[in-house]
Amino acid sequence: MSTRMRSFTKGVMWQTIGTLITLTFVFIFTQNIPVTATVGALDLIFKVIFYYFHERFWDGIRWGKTDTK
Repeated sequence: MSTRMRSFTKGVMWQTIGTLITLTFVFIFTQNIPVTATVGALDLIFKVIFYYFHERFWDGIRWGKTDTK
């Protein structure tokens, strides 16, 4: 089982990559830095929260896991 901090850290790292991609496309389409920054900040905050709960949910499911003792 993963720790809560590990789940949170994975979420932040993965979402940072995703947010950079989102920022790039929003800027290309809008050419507006304030809009790009707002979308990027909201994207990062909400998706990290949703990823954390998704990760915790799946960590509690035994399907597909193997015991390595």
